[in-house]
Amino acid sequence: MRVMCAVTSQSMRQVDAKRGLLLREARQRERMTHVELAVASGVSVGTISNLENGKRAANESTWRALQQVLGPLPSTPVTNPV
Repeated sequence: MRVMCAVTSQSMRQVDAKRGLLLREARQRERMTHVELAVASGVSVGTISNLENGKRAANESTWRALQQVLGPLPSTPVTNPV
């Protein structure tokens, strides 16, 4: 059971990191700074930074607020086919 939890935890961190990269790409595509996105979305600069760096997972309301500004963001990152 302990191994299964470790794998799941590691997998979730990888998902968070991929989502963070997608978020950063979307923000940069819109030519927005962290501060500009924070003001426009109501999400703190620290949270945006942590999301982009894969240090935190976004809850649904945070993700929705970011999408209101940046447009649709994938809820599940695209992975490379094996």
